[in-house]
Amino acid sequence: MFFSFPFQGYGPISIVLSALHTVAAWIFSFWFFKDVRSEWHTLAGWCAKISLLLFAMASLGPFALGPLMANGLGHSKWYYFLVYYYLHFQYNGVFIFALLSLWFHTLEKRNIPFDRRLSYRCGILLLVSLFPSYVLSVLWAKPGMAYNLLGALGAVLQLWALVHFCRIVKSVEVVLKPQVRVLWFFALTCFALKCLLQLVSSHPFIAQLALETRPFVIAYLHLVLIGTVTLFLVGWCMEHNIIAPLPAVGLLSLVTGFVGSELLMIAQGISFFYNRMNLPLLLFFFSIPLPISFGMLALRSFAGRSSGKPTALAGQ
Repeated sequence: MFFSFPFQGYGPISIVLSALHTVAAWIFSFWFFKDVRSEWHTLAGWCAKISLLLFAMASLGPFALGPLMANGLGHSKWYYFLVYYYLHFQYNGVFIFALLSLWFHTLEKRNIPFDRRLSYRCGILLLVSLFPSYVLSVLWAKPGMAYNLLGALGAVLQLWALVHFCRIVKSVEVVLKPQVRVLWFFALTCFALKCLLQLVSSHPFIAQLALETRPFVIAYLHLVLIGTVTLFLVGWCMEHNIIAPLPAVGLLSLVTGFVGSELLMIAQGISFFYNRMNLPLLLFFFSIPLPISFGMLALRSFAGRSSGKPTALAGQ
């Protein structure tokens, strides 16, 4: 898929590989449910299963594209409705519940007490919010003010869940590695920004602005996928000794590269900055620290693995 998309986009090879990946994920989900059938009583198990169920639901979107295109609707609004359906439930459902599963797994594995009732309430609010907030992804079609209000309701429910989660985080006493604290702070901050942006996007003017300004959309996806998902996963792998911790310079490089490139992508959508700065060149330079920091992660982890240290890949 990585090599086929640049050459043919969503063509025959990409479609076949994407379909195979989805089928493999369905098989994995079946095995997962079978192996952890008794884990619904744990928050980690509950969130993991919700994540996989959402994946199965979201994956129906791409499979529906074939019949749509066969009927000559490949460039219709319904085509984009399905694309955004898939992206919405992946970014706001599958990824987020997977991260929550790993977070609660850390607490439960270490027998750290936390408010389970509040945690389930947080998860249910997030789950419920997914359905009305999907409307935020299709407001560009101008379906009417009622849909703006429905999308705003979903965003408010998501913010309510965020407040609950922040209360849970504040109440638990967990000792984390310094690098992990920094990465998880940024991940939570990015998630909070995502929730706020979704609420703001329910306004008709902002919805139209997002439609007309592609860099804003890319910056939003960047905020979720790198800011929330990737930074959390890197921190989680460090905390569980799957990869070696980054030195201070590597951590600074990672955070600087992410924040700098994020701000520059936003600036690309603002004509004042775009007409006065060479933003593509600046974006290139601010993107360099990201592969450098991940290269340092790989080198330190494999070096530790070869030396037998517990903070390496061999630690698991």
